[in-house]
Amino acid sequence: SNGNSLTSRYAGSGDGKSSAVAVGGTGGGIDVTIPTAQVVGTSSVTVAVNAASIAAGGKVTISASGNSEASTYANTTGGAVLASVGKAQATTKITSAITSVTLGADVVITAGADLAITALSDHTAKAAAYSFGGGIIGAKIVQTTARVTYTTTVTVGLRNHLTAAGALSIHASSDGLVRT
Repeated sequence: SNGNSLTSRYAGSGDGKSSAVAVGGTGGGIDVTIPTAQVVGTSSVTVAVNAASIAAGGKVTISASGNSEASTYANTTGGAVLASVGKAQATTKITSAITSVTLGADVVITAGADLAITALSDHTAKAAAYSFGGGIIGAKIVQTTARVTYTTTVTVGLRNHLTAAGALSIHASSDGLVRT
């Protein structure tokens, strides 16, 4: 691309954030509520280099960066004179988060400065649930689940020739936060 960054040409869209909120609650003689909030999502960021040759007089960077954030919140707040029953459920699952850079076989990359090949991922899943209320009889339950399943890789194919006048780095790194 004539020395220009391909990032602006092939940038993704969106902010990578998803959320769900469920709130329920009443009052009176008898109160029964079961609010449920659920987010289930996937993320995939892949870069594949299959060119026979890449050459630059300066730095060459090949990178994939996958980031996502998902959260759920459920709340059952109610009161009743006789009975208050509630169950608040919040479930957040990122079932597959793939971030990868793959260099095919027989690729030649020559950099006049540093050559960096990186795959970086940062995924967050949060779930919160609250259940408050009262009455002569009260039964309040909360259930939360937060889970992230991720894979972050850099794969270098067979018979590749990587040359850098400066530093040569190949790096995969994952970061994440799961909170209930």
